[in-house]
Amino acid sequence: MGPALAERMAAVLDLNAALEPMPGSTNTVWAVGDQVLRVGPTGRIEKELAALTAASTVVRVPRVFDRVDIDDQTGLLTERIRGGPAGDISACNEDEARVRGHRCGALQCALAGVPAPALLPPTLWAGADEVSPVLLHLDLHPSTSSSTPPGNWW
Repeated sequence: MGPALAERMAAVLDLNAALEPMPGSTNTVWAVGDQVLRVGPTGRIEKELAALTAASTVVRVPRVFDRVDIDDQTGLLTERIRGGPAGDISACNEDEARVRGHRCGALQCALAGVPAPALLPPTLWAGADEVSPVLLHLDLHPSTSSSTPPGNWW
């Protein structure tokens, strides 16, 4: 992966803006103007698409504009949703920080009502053998930015 593959995919998609690596994404997610190019192994991107589709029934998710496949890698072009890290409360007062925390919790609660697509590997916690798999946004943590496209949703 890396910049060379992202550049090849951007050329195939006829993107004219410069690729800018997005923070925390280790050469897998690139800002392209008002869009995002997410690059990864085809199997992983397929799982993310399945989770994205399922999650879209209860929360706003980035729109998918296009896709390119090169060998066993896939590039997914999505809408860029601007925002800041969920855990950056440096400019918040106590009430605003509390509201932000409640919103993050509400997001997880909404996803917990969505059955996980069959494509996603189930994750079980101790004593939860009989629980039906549901979505869980594993990229929702203090350094997560709302401009980051879907990551690990299971």
